[in-house]
Amino acid sequence: MEPLTYISLVLLVVAQMGNLFGQRRVGLVRQLAFVAMSATVLQLMLAGYRWQMLPAYAAAPVIFFAAARPPANVQGSFVRSVLIRSLAVIGLLPLLLSLLLTWAFPVFRLPAPTGGFGIGTDEFVAVDHARSDVYGDGESPRELVIRVWYPSLSTSELTHPVSYFRYPEIRSRAVTVNNPLPSFTFQHLGNIPTHSYWQAAPAQEEFPVIVYTHGLGAGWAAMNTILVEELVSRGYVVVGIDHTHLGSAAIFPDGRVIGFDEETRRMMNQPPSEAARCRYIWTAHSIRHIKHIICFFRFIDEKGLIGL
Repeated sequence: MEPLTYISLVLLVVAQMGNLFGQRRVGLVRQLAFVAMSATVLQLMLAGYRWQMLPAYAAAPVIFFAAARPPANVQGSFVRSVLIRSLAVIGLLPLLLSLLLTWAFPVFRLPAPTGGFGIGTDEFVAVDHARSDVYGDGESPRELVIRVWYPSLSTSELTHPVSYFRYPEIRSRAVTVNNPLPSFTFQHLGNIPTHSYWQAAPAQEEFPVIVYTHGLGAGWAAMNTILVEELVSRGYVVVGIDHTHLGSAAIFPDGRVIGFDEETRRMMNQPPSEAARCRYIWTAHSIRHIKHIICFFRFIDEKGLIGL
């Protein structure tokens, strides 16, 4: 959990507890509510919107105005006293819900690579003119989005690392398409920084190359970023492939988004023999993709990333 998010939630809970039990300390309760509201606004401005905090965002102004109102007389009838305190207790529920959601879907930090190199990253589109896109119109050449991570001598002067989800709305929608979770569930992963820097200057050495290929279905080239960054920091170039039509989504620089093939998805949900055939087809396509990427290395090498 991010510190500012945690602080704002705790302050909101304390302010609401003040509304519940602090009728004799009205001035202190109002100060707590003001501080809690200010912390929530700061969280929005500095850390950014978090869908996990939506219940807390809704509760914050209610808590603030409840503290600003004239103190209620809870010493009157028993029914009035119970009603006021019940409403105050109910006001704690959205805060507890936000705490639960933030714990279940945290904005965490990726472990730092232990090697001696910094990490640069770049993206390319490889066009295989020798093979048509059988999942598309059957005539256009097959296109692949390739993500490359490479050792860099220094990234200390760079301040904006690439996020884990570069396109959080698209990627979250893609990885939740075949399950009951809402499409925005994983958008917060776009707020997680990696240790890679976009187009950082490459180290001018020769490095061994590893091709990383994701699995069938919800995978994408950068899904195993922790392992990739560790390898690169130790002197490897890692090439990741977004298998067009066979992964969660291939997001092209021109804005095109090609998701998982629906017929393949249907086959995966069939009896084991049909699902096995689907995996065999995916494996065959993946092998062809890797072969094409190996040929494509010469074009990547023009940027000086790989010494072949």
